[in-house]
Amino acid sequence: MDKSEYDGKIEDLTIKIDKTRQKMAPVLITFLNETEIYVTKFYKDTIKEYVLSHPDITKKYGKEGIRDLKYECRELIKLIPEIVEMHLGTDKFWSHKCPINDLKKECKVYPAFSTHYNISDSNKRIIESLRHTLGYLGDLLLKYGYIKIGKYSEWKMSEDEKFKYKGSIECTPEMKTSLKTYLEMDKELAGLINEVKDIEKQKKEAEGKDEAEEIWNNT
Repeated sequence: MDKSEYDGKIEDLTIKIDKTRQKMAPVLITFLNETEIYVTKFYKDTIKEYVLSHPDITKKYGKEGIRDLKYECRELIKLIPEIVEMHLGTDKFWSHKCPINDLKKECKVYPAFSTHYNISDSNKRIIESLRHTLGYLGDLLLKYGYIKIGKYSEWKMSEDEKFKYKGSIECTPEMKTSLKTYLEMDKELAGLINEVKDIEKQKKEAEGKDEAEEIWNNT
């Protein structure tokens, strides 16, 4: 195989890689949108649960105080798209956002990226970020006295003084479906990049042999 044939194969694979990455982008958007829905419901349900399950605190604030609490919760909900993007939209989680050269290095450690983003162990990195996303509500609950730092195991203050929700988390079926779809394409992307790496290696070896032969023939 000559240099042009190697280059042609690499070019064809690069086109396939670009198309796969383009298909992955809207799947991530779906996942983030579904996550926003999940977080919104969590904020609303959790606020209501604390207000109803702590009547002494609630009565102390009365209608006016709880009206303020609900207003602040609505304002927090408006920030959910930004919060979700910051914690779960980060490039390091999603292979289609990463530079190709970085993905090639990743392949050396992980034959398929899906090993790195393993859905079988509940995708720990994503779940951890989701806990931080849910944790923003902790500031509001603390402000109104519904929780205290260290008293409730569901809420933990991290070193950067940000709350992290430590309670049970169960992603919605829609979140799981979109994430599973993404990871399936992730495997496809990993396979294509490994093919490119193999061909690049073969090309380099062939060029080395050609150079050695040229040296031999000209001495």
